[in-house]
Amino acid sequence: MMKEIQEFITEKAGSENKSDQTVANYKRWLLEFCNILEVSDIKEFLALDADDLRRYVRKLQAHGNQSSSIWTKAVAIQSFYTYLIDKKLCKINIMKEIVLPKRRQKEFTPPSNEQVFSILKAMKDNKAYFTLTSVLYQSGLRISEALSIKVSDFYKNEVKVIGKGDKERTVYFSQSMMDIINDYIENDRHPKQIVSEEEFVKLELNNRFKSYEHYCQRLKDAEGLLFLTKNGVRMDIANIGVVLKQYAVKAGIDLTKTKISPHKLRTAFATDGVLKKGIPLPTMQSLLGHARIETTMRYMKVNPEIRREAYGMVSDIGDVFK
Repeated sequence: MMKEIQEFITEKAGSENKSDQTVANYKRWLLEFCNILEVSDIKEFLALDADDLRRYVRKLQAHGNQSSSIWTKAVAIQSFYTYLIDKKLCKINIMKEIVLPKRRQKEFTPPSNEQVFSILKAMKDNKAYFTLTSVLYQSGLRISEALSIKVSDFYKNEVKVIGKGDKERTVYFSQSMMDIINDYIENDRHPKQIVSEEEFVKLELNNRFKSYEHYCQRLKDAEGLLFLTKNGVRMDIANIGVVLKQYAVKAGIDLTKTKISPHKLRTAFATDGVLKKGIPLPTMQSLLGHARIETTMRYMKVNPEIRREAYGMVSDIGDVFK
């Protein structure tokens, strides 16, 4: 593997909002890219032109990659080009110029209030995930923001979070939500002390961490965080998505129609807040920490039930000509 890719991956791994799985995927996709185009060093990589990249896309299609997968891999390649531009190793991100196969946009209904409550009911005994899911749905926080909250960040029922663009905003919780958070902190949060290397092996922690040094660093990075795994480290974003889906299936939700993820809880918060509770868009923009109101508007996912009612609200011709 060329050293520039390794340095890029190392930088990605140091980014707080990139999960271990995402970093591993970026590495795998870049190595696949180099293998398909027979690139072995940075000089050969920089010599690639648009025709080479189109050949890469055609190869992915020939290997059975769906359009959504091709788009995801293209984003990883674009990201590497951006890294090389930042390092002044190249000038143009030619991957952005490549026309990719059209993605079929499948319509998903955002989770409703009732569906979120059914998921929470199913995970009631898993206090860490129950509390995290409750926090996400009541606050509209990004998952990266929620996972960065420290216990010491709370002042009464409010907490300050740092969002995109290093912007700070205050999030407020109801007393009932604070009761859930405090119960989790007192009874189910699992802060851990670093054990010796001998204990690390004895407890079989070497099956869960890459090395003893990695284990020590993960514990130090998680110091004071509100949400911890049973091993006392920061929760993994990719794993949270998997667990949410498992509980959604347990709650009887059809995942072919309703998409469940931490981000969809944020979408549901915005949709329910504006369409059902009548919260003004500028206020919702502030709650979500969006720089532009257009971004907030893209979060408005109208479910079929609301659309059904809306058609009849405009004018029911059938009633007029009875």
